[in-house]
Amino acid sequence: MTELPDREGNVFREMEQKGYFFLLMGRLLEKLKLEAASPGELATVNLILNYCMSHYSERLLLEDVASALHINKYYISHLFSQKLDMGFGDYVRSLRVSQACRLLEKRSMSITEVAYGVGFSSSRTFNRAFIKYVGMTPRDYQKKQAREGLMHPAFQDYDTP
Repeated sequence: MTELPDREGNVFREMEQKGYFFLLMGRLLEKLKLEAASPGELATVNLILNYCMSHYSERLLLEDVASALHINKYYISHLFSQKLDMGFGDYVRSLRVSQACRLLEKRSMSITEVAYGVGFSSSRTFNRAFIKYVGMTPRDYQKKQAREGLMHPAFQDYDTP
């Protein structure tokens, strides 16, 4: 396989990330209760989701997002529970696990590097979240992906608890 020049490689990586983001957004929008959401609420949810996607590898606490976006943290919490049927923390963990799957498939980083690279503060927390959202450990995921060409979870039809 030929390596892409830096500029083309960066464009490809950016497009790939956007693709995964839109898949994740699609999964979340399936849960969005559109009949109960005003255009302002939808715009706010979109703003928060975009911010999280851009900053998932950093410290991403509800208070930090609220401060950065100048939105009340209780309102953000309310939007997530009422419109997305999940808590803010659950969303962040699922986003990080989704990005971790993408990195694990490439096999260019250790599992620990992936865990810290996507924003988890410990390997233990990463493993627990990974098992919750994917149903197996990161190591088992890598093995199964290598053996069976397992598809990224964003493409699979599963419901998270």
